Amino acid sequence: MPTVHSQYPEVSKIEGVKRPRYLVIIEKGEASWGAYVPDLPGCIAAAETRQKVTAFLKDAIDFHSEGLHERGEPIPLPASEGELIETDTA
Repeated sequence: MPTVHSQYPEVSKIEGVKRPRYLVIIEKGEASWGAYVPDLPGCIAAAETRQKVTAFLKDAIDFHSEGLHERGEPIPLPASEGELIETDTA
């Protein structure tokens, strides 16, 4: 049975195979960090530190992609972009 990684090389974990780079939004809350992927609705993570939340989100992206594949749904390719904009207000 083909896996998400063999059928969709863009999400492969195989070394040397190009993988997508998704925009990730990371937010610091009062007691924890949260993160999500705009191109993968429902793909979220939360943790006590920024480092942990990014590690958890990497796993969440793989898990989310595998779930989409198992349900026969397409895996969205990265489309979102981000930019920091400096404002005149303090």
